[in-house]
Amino acid sequence: MRIVTKSPSVKLDGKGGRGGVMRPSTFRMGTRFTIFMLILMLCLLLVSSLFTYQRNRTLIDRLVLNEARLVAGEVAELMGEAVGVAPVMRPGVPATHRSTDLEAVVNRVTAPERFLIRVVSFLPASEHFRPTDVETALKPLVQSSSRREASRLLKGEGRKEFLYVQALTVSEKCLSCHGARDDAPPSVRSLFPRGHRIYGHSSGDLIGAVAVTIPMDEFYPEGWSMYGGLFVKGVIFLLVVYLIGKLMRRKIIDPVAELAETVTGMAKTGTFTPVTPPGADPDIRALVAAYNEMMHELQMRTDQYRNSERRYRAIVEMSDAAIVTFIEGGNIILFNTRAERLFGLEKGELLGRDFFSLVTGEIRSRLPRCRGMEPMQGVRMQALVAISGGGNVAVEMVISAVDCSNGIYAAILWEK
Repeated sequence: MRIVTKSPSVKLDGKGGRGGVMRPSTFRMGTRFTIFMLILMLCLLLVSSLFTYQRNRTLIDRLVLNEARLVAGEVAELMGEAVGVAPVMRPGVPATHRSTDLEAVVNRVTAPERFLIRVVSFLPASEHFRPTDVETALKPLVQSSSRREASRLLKGEGRKEFLYVQALTVSEKCLSCHGARDDAPPSVRSLFPRGHRIYGHSSGDLIGAVAVTIPMDEFYPEGWSMYGGLFVKGVIFLLVVYLIGKLMRRKIIDPVAELAETVTGMAKTGTFTPVTPPGADPDIRALVAAYNEMMHELQMRTDQYRNSERRYRAIVEMSDAAIVTFIEGGNIILFNTRAERLFGLEKGELLGRDFFSLVTGEIRSRLPRCRGMEPMQGVRMQALVAISGGGNVAVEMVISAVDCSNGIYAAILWEK
């Protein structure tokens, strides 16, 4: 047999070698429950892992940004306190303007050794203060930011680094060198001619930045990733699915399956078998108890019906008259031995035959009617019975309605 479906399915090989297709609805209840739980847990696992990963990334980025912001702010504050320290100067100028003075400022910053702190200049200066390409690319972001800062996560060569850039702007102390050239010290005028970019600035202009680079290895430990957390949660969820499935199977699925098999067997055999599932859930036990009570009641009613039917058959067989029970369409459903002799037919031949074809006369039009669900008085009439070997026998007959709801009639026939 081949069952075709458009939904995802499982292919099976039948005895004929042709591949069959099984619908998920044909799976056992326990299998459907397990598949449902696996899909549900898998979706929860993926969503939970994604949210956890994104939340951790956000928290880590915020933590690193705050640390870099504190370090850069401390550098800017120390530079403001260092009178005469100018990041645009080159070696060879007076001691207060040498790069070693900036290095001394950086060394005073209370930051971990793994942090790389640089003071860069966006003006022409020595190679020591020249910004990298990434730092230069962040300059527009620094200028447009309300906090005059920018950051970026750098990836390369198996490492991840967080780069933070905070603006260095011209202060009142800086204007002595970076304001009008005529107001600059002679040592500065001797190094930079008139029209140079270090002159002509006003308070608040962007001339440089503090760049803080933080390795992310400490914040992303080796092996830490969404996949690692996904694996751990997957193992936990599979264990939960297994335990829940085992508990549900024992408490609910197996008892219900046993109940379903019993009901199916009852429908096929007519045998009322009580169910006693061990370890079932209280609600399931209550359901099974109600089922057993119903089966007990059905068994009693069935026994009463069978006993009544046996007594009825015994009474019918004791009668000297031929008794035939038929439905409104004419099919004979019950008769006694006297009726077999009257019609000259065996039991197998008479069962199911059309009563109106065996008994002639105005019978169908004179069938007694029912008043609601109550049968009316029987109808007495004369008729002819067709004999199996040929010929007819005159009989006197009484027909009564015995079951108005199902249209069942009984006829009693006497030979004249």
